This record gives sequence, structure tokens and C-alpha cells, in this order.
Amino acid sequence: MATITRPAIEIQQGHLTLYLTYVTPADLFIPEFYAVEQLEPLEPEVKGFQRILDPSRANRLSRHLIKGFDSGYSNLPTTIFLATDKPISFDPATNEMSLETDEVCPFSVVDGQHRIEGLLSAAKTQPNLRDFKLPATIATSLDRTHQMYHFYIVNTTQRPVEKELEQQITTRFTDMKGIEDLPYLPFWFAEQVSRGTVAQSLKLAQFLNETPDSPLYGRIQMANDPRGGRGRIKQAGLVNMFKTHVFAGTNPIAIREIDADKRNHIMLNYFRAIDSIFVETEHRESSNVYKNNGLFFFLVISKWVFTEMYAGGLNFTEDSIAQMIRSAIDEMDFPYSEIADPGWWLPGQGASSLNRASAQIYAGEFLHALSRLHA
Repeated sequence: MATITRPAIEIQQGHLTLYLTYVTPADLFIPEFYAVEQLEPLEPEVKGFQRILDPSRANRLSRHLIKGFDSGYSNLPTTIFLATDKPISFDPATNEMSLETDEVCPFSVVDGQHRIEGLLSAAKTQPNLRDFKLPATIATSLDRTHQMYHFYIVNTTQRPVEKELEQQITTRFTDMKGIEDLPYLPFWFAEQVSRGTVAQSLKLAQFLNETPDSPLYGRIQMANDPRGGRGRIKQAGLVNMFKTHVFAGTNPIAIREIDADKRNHIMLNYFRAIDSIFVETEHRESSNVYKNNGLFFFLVISKWVFTEMYAGGLNFTEDSIAQMIRSAIDEMDFPYSEIADPGWWLPGQGASSLNRASAQIYAGEFLHALSRLHA
């Protein structure tokens, strides 16, 4: 048995009594201090309601805590949510809560199992983390049904940061002066900032979205842009495709010798070339060329088109890019050569059944055709 006395703030919300306090790894290491009863659909006899633990997510938090410890950046500022069906002793005169672990434990983890597992893993490696104060909200006298209810409310009403906004923030950090002087950045974030590919990809998307003669002009839904609707391309997906295919090491226009402005105009020429071959002006808004899987196909083949042009010493003009693409299509076998028909890209036609897997197949056929230009 352990007796824990801790500063706390009592909060009453209707019938719900909450205490804002903290727990430490030393508390969490106490046998049966907490329990995570998981909902496993393969075992219907299990009565839990938690999601299955994602070890990679817990490990990422553990690594963050260990790496940031020496510089004072071991931070987990948001509260976990624990619940017990027992009351907890609280003294309003001293603002202290007191609990006997054998009476009120195990606490049910309503929210925060990954933070707990990440912290415990880190504390095993870095003993000084055993006194780490993890903010906690503790609900008392809460039966199982109400615990499950609060799990549902927490996990269906909270919303993670949108990917578009995350990309914008990463770009701002990339552009900030003095970022290298920060003593610590989480490793997954530092990697994104140091590479700069998110920032480059986002700036490319902004350029194509804001340039009047771009086929993508005004068609990309950027972060915090409420205007949705058919025909608009999500920033997050497009930026990820740019990062993977345009700024990949295998794409010659990703080399440092090509500055951002020149690269942006090469990609503008590329999309204008695509537009001239595969899109009829009156059907531009509905063409599947500018849907996710169409864009995926054209960005996959872009590195091969640019590699061929770079090797041949060609300038990346709209006309030379269009000629290279047409030459390859002329070498494609039926039925893959049908992509040259703008009608194939219209709603209800061939490209309507295009998914990532089939787009990869078409891209592979395009590469084979491109290689036959030298045969």
C-alpha cells in the first residue's frame, strides 16, 4: 500500500468531480496503479474501451523525453485523464488530495496511454525522469459506463492540428533565423526543418496557386482556407506529393544548383505542358488530371521526364517538356496510350477508375516507353 499526497485543484462540472494534479513515473511504477483495458474486436469477451497501443507512437515520445532531458526540453504539457469509481480525500484548506493506492487504484486511463507508456519507457533509460511531473486530470466516483462515455467524448470531439497547418508551421520554422540556436527540437520535427523539403514543397504549391497562368491557379485549398468544393486540391496531399516526387534525390530539378524561383517556373512549365496535352480548356475544372490520382501519376513521371531532358541537355521550357511527353506517349502500347486523349481524363471515362496502384502501372508503362526512345 502507498499513500500519495499531492497538490490539487478541485473542479466541479455538474455531477462530475475532477482534480487537476500530476503523477510521476514513480507513481506509475506502483503495481496496479493504473490499468488500460483495451477494446479488442477479436476477443469479444474483453470488456475494455481503449484503442490498441501503438508502440511506435509511445517510442517516439520516449525518445523525445530522453533526447530533450539535458537541455530542459523534456515536456509533456497536456494532461492525461485518469478515472476511479472511488472517492478521493481532498482538503480544500490546503488544496491537497490524498489517496491510498490499495483503495482507489487501479486508475482507469481514459486518455493518455501513449504518454504514460512513453514516459515509463524513458524513465527506465533516464532515471532522473522518475520524478517527472506529468499533468493529470483525475475523475472520481465515476462508474465504468461513465468512464467509457468520457473516453468517447474526449476522442470524438478533440481534433488534431490539420496537416495543412502543420506544413505551414514547419515552413515558418525552416525560414526562421536562429532556429539552429535552439538547444533542442524533437527529432521528428528537427528532421523536417533541416531537410527543408516541406517548406520548398509548400512554397511551390503557393506559387502554382497564386500565378495567374498556372493551370492550378486558385485551385489549391491552402491551410485555414474555408473554401472547399469540387475541383479544389487539398494543400496537404499536394505538398506531400511534391515532397516525395519533385524534391526527391532522383529528380534532377531538386539539385541545389537550381534555385527555388527557377524550380517553381520549371514546374509551372511542366503543368502548362500537361495542360496543353491532356486537358481541353472547357473541361479543365472537371478533368481528372487535376484530381489526386491524376496529379500523382504526373508527379511520378516528372522525375523521369526531367532526367531524360537533363541528360539530353534540353532546356526546361513548356514546349520542350511537352515534346518529351508526347514522344514517350507515341511509344506506349494500347490501351495505355489512351491517356493521350483528353477525353480519357473526363469524369466517367478511363481515368475515373484510376487509383494509386493503377496509376503506378500506367507510370511504369510510360517509363518503358521513355526508355524506348533510345532503342
